[in-house]
Amino acid sequence: MSYDFLFADDLHIHRRNFAPLYRYVDTRQVPLTIHGTLEPLKRAAGDLQSLRELPALRRHRTRLAACAPAELFDLEHDGLRLRPLCVAETLCLSLATRSHWHDEPVRAGDDAAIFARLVEREREVLLDNMAAACLWIDEWRRVLRARQPTFTHAFVFSGSMTYGRVLLELCRFDRTRAFVLESTFTGKEFYVEERHTPIANRSQIRHATVRRSKRLPDSPEQQVRDQAKAIQRLFAAENKNVTQPDEADLPRFAQPERPTLLVVGQVVNDYSLIEQRRGALSSIAFYEALIARVLRDTNYNVLFKGHPWEERKVHLQRPFTRERLQAFAGTLDTPHAARFAIRDHDNLIALGHASDRVALLSSQAGIELAFYEGLRPSTFGTPYYGEAGFTDAFDPHDLDPFIDACLSNPRAELDLDGYEALLDFLQRFLQHHAVTERNSGLGQIARIVEASAEIGAPPPRGGPPKDQSLPARTRRKLRKLRRDPRAFFLDAKLVKALQRRG
Repeated sequence: MSYDFLFADDLHIHRRNFAPLYRYVDTRQVPLTIHGTLEPLKRAAGDLQSLRELPALRRHRTRLAACAPAELFDLEHDGLRLRPLCVAETLCLSLATRSHWHDEPVRAGDDAAIFARLVEREREVLLDNMAAACLWIDEWRRVLRARQPTFTHAFVFSGSMTYGRVLLELCRFDRTRAFVLESTFTGKEFYVEERHTPIANRSQIRHATVRRSKRLPDSPEQQVRDQAKAIQRLFAAENKNVTQPDEADLPRFAQPERPTLLVVGQVVNDYSLIEQRRGALSSIAFYEALIARVLRDTNYNVLFKGHPWEERKVHLQRPFTRERLQAFAGTLDTPHAARFAIRDHDNLIALGHASDRVALLSSQAGIELAFYEGLRPSTFGTPYYGEAGFTDAFDPHDLDPFIDACLSNPRAELDLDGYEALLDFLQRFLQHHAVTERNSGLGQIARIVEASAEIGAPPPRGGPPKDQSLPARTRRKLRKLRRDPRAFFLDAKLVKALQRRG
């Protein structure tokens, strides 16, 4: 079967990040279209003020500005609702630049409350991003319609940025199959998942059914070798964004005999926080609430590990979370302040070694601390490893159960079952789900791409015999169903006819 690929950009989807995918294109001689225009819009990450004079953007923005606030929530452009396509990128800017999200937090997943806040306090930014969604709908429809027959596969990075999200949504109604790419914490493996939604810490591997579908070797000897390879990949991890320091400046608490809680921070405007449905939209508000409760109601010392990528992240370029928590520390009374310390450019594993518990939202650091230090992560978000059997999940809006756990068990570490669950997850994830940059990655790409393409492939020659007793029109419909099931079920006329008959 012949393929025709579309890459949504070359800002992220390039050979350094996804070499096996490019090798597949080269070796199979797959026609490839890389969308390389409108790069300022792709790089904007929600900040479109300097681009408002682009004619297409200005035209859409003028129309949107005339809408009443109540209209904007469900407003559509060319059949697609705008709000779900652009809110994530809007929040990427807003969470980094507007303090009200942290001073007056809104629950993650409360779409109505978040959108109402944007309309009320961030209207100009919101209109910019809704206009950009309109522009991208027009642009991607043009690109898809210009290709006849259409692309067989479209590849998008992350899926949270508006331009990628629009393309994923359009692929729902097109014969083009959509794939989302994203890097993993190892730096040498990456995701290639067929889906129409962002990954944003919501990889399909989070589902038990998906994990079970990753077939492991049959013999015990092969199992051991396969698991050892997964562990080796973890040992070889090199995060492309953050260089792990060799050492850590361990805090000298006034009472070092107390147990220590390590709180692992995330970048404040990270899409894994923005896209989650049950965690805290404002990570800072959550950290402040958690730290205050632990200091007040337990005897723990608290060590906060900030994320150094904030100093390079778009719209931040400074240790935003550390600054906020340093201000928070200034409000603590002297005994509590003596039990609280902040670190960021320090070795994570060394900090974990000096700790008795680890708490986090959805950071991938939970995997590393579980593996290297045997700590059982307490999660307050929706990490993709959260239901794999080696973590404890807590509600970020009700801290009482976590405080009770701290009081009843000062040290939270993995038991044998938990460690076996961790190893099983790593084996299924790193060996059989994520794609490696190594030579074997080419074969993984082939299996992912070609297996999905077979879903819509025509039936093999010599298929089922034609039933000449059926009416000609019915036979035509059956041929369409066999040739392209997706197009068959998207045939609006047929669906309406069936509805009328039903």
